[in-house]
Amino acid sequence: MKKQFFISFIIIFAFLGYFALVKQAHADYCVDQSVGKITSVSPSSFSYGDTITINGYGFNQSGWKYLDMRFGDTRWVLNSGNVVSWSNNQIVLKIDSVFSATSGNLVELILEQLNGTGDKRICASIGDIQWNYLPMCTSWAYSNWGTCSASGQQTRTILSSSPSGCSGGNPVISQLCTYAPPTCISWTYSNWGVCSSNGQQTRTIASSSPSNCTGGNPVTTQSCTYTAPTCTSWTYSNWGACSSNGQQTRTIASSSPSGCTGGSPILSQSCTYTPPTCTSWTYSN
Repeated sequence: MKKQFFISFIIIFAFLGYFALVKQAHADYCVDQSVGKITSVSPSSFSYGDTITINGYGFNQSGWKYLDMRFGDTRWVLNSGNVVSWSNNQIVLKIDSVFSATSGNLVELILEQLNGTGDKRICASIGDIQWNYLPMCTSWAYSNWGTCSASGQQTRTILSSSPSGCSGGNPVISQLCTYAPPTCISWTYSNWGVCSSNGQQTRTIASSSPSNCTGGNPVTTQSCTYTAPTCTSWTYSNWGACSSNGQQTRTIASSSPSGCTGGSPILSQSCTYTPPTCTSWTYSN
């Protein structure tokens, strides 16, 4: 019993000693916080394809090039291809396939110098920021292509993608197409116009459907019974000479409205007949 207790004590003591050494080593390679410090990371949960923002100060110190992210006991080193922007107070990163972990808690960030032995690092224990790794999609199953729009584009939707649980990738969900306007099947019209002298009346199309359609068989003319309008005004010739019955006449030169009939034109009037002076005679024997 004493022997088992002694062995357990030795194991615990060795573990505590190792932990103290690791903690001390960690403190040795982290720079003084007056030089630089990582203060926060957002968002609090991120996945493959997301952009994350690291805030703090001192990021532009000479040689700061590598950024390590530690998930539990697994450490991933981000390269320059992950960097969206880098300033003295903020680093913005794009999370890509450099990560292969399925999930985990981001517990530490370490900003490292470029050179090797004797590096100093800006360190931060972040706590529990959830990381969910989603692999990049490489293939998709699609719906059928939709109809071609007036802009010359047609689209389709993604029904499923693989590998399972993936995100991102480059699915093809739109393409160019040749737009063919649909044939019109219904119309709204203006009122019928007046019936013309040829027995036809017309109307115009106010709108048609479906939208952007062409053609079809709209009804824009029809037969009608023409009724000539009654004349209301006239232009006349000059009055003729006054006849012996005390009347003089004139003729109609034109009438209105166009194509009219009837009405009450004034074609005759009374006049005072003056017999002409004789200029020649015939005599008896």
